Amino acid sequence: RIHGVFHVGLLKPFRGEPPATTPALPPTSDGRLLPGPEKVLQAQLRRRVWYLLIQWAGLP
Repeated sequence: RIHGVFHVGLLKPFRGEPPATTPALPPTSDGRLLPGPEKVLQAQLRRRVWYLLIQWAGLP
C-alpha cells in the first residue's frame, strides 16, 4: 500500500529540464497495481460458461 504522508525533510530541489508532459499513471485498486491482460492463451466453453487462460502483462 502507498502511504500518502512523508516528512518535508525528504524533499530535494529539482535540477534539470522539466518534462514536457506527465507520464500516464498505471491503473490501481486499493493502492495496488492492476496488471493488464496481454493475450488469451486458451478459451473453453463448458456448460454455457467461458473459461479463459490469460497471459498477464509483466507476470509469468
